[in-house]
Amino acid sequence: MIDSLRDLAAQLNRFAQERDWSQFHSPKNLASALVVEAGELLEHFQWATEAESRALSEEKLAQVGAEIADVLLYLVQLSSALGIDPIAAANAKIEVNALKYPVSLSRGSSMKSTERIRPIDPDLVKRVQALVEGVEVDLDAPLSPDDE
Repeated sequence: MIDSLRDLAAQLNRFAQERDWSQFHSPKNLASALVVEAGELLEHFQWATEAESRALSEEKLAQVGAEIADVLLYLVQLSSALGIDPIAAANAKIEVNALKYPVSLSRGSSMKSTERIRPIDPDLVKRVQALVEGVEVDLDAPLSPDDE
């Protein structure tokens, strides 16, 4: 069983290469496929009430799980194609969100940070910039281990 994103990306690259599909896996195509799969996931909830969306049958839960897997697989492939470490990017994004949505201003509220009227804190801007700079993107990264 694959238990890391790096191993999953390698397995997906091998899978695509064995079928000569890598030629179709441009970032644009992978992003498009990701959105299509996310839409298929959404279809399972489209007309459900809040309560129904939380109480799925075993069959529906299995179908939703398959769509979640499709979304994850395309997201991992897209990250690999762009040389982005999705865990590092997610950790940086959580830090940015923590700065944008401090508990004191956000607890129990769904208001977007842009909807709050407040002066821009120059220190906050510097901290967000520093966090974003910490995410490395290797545009020269091979799409698969065999491309090295």
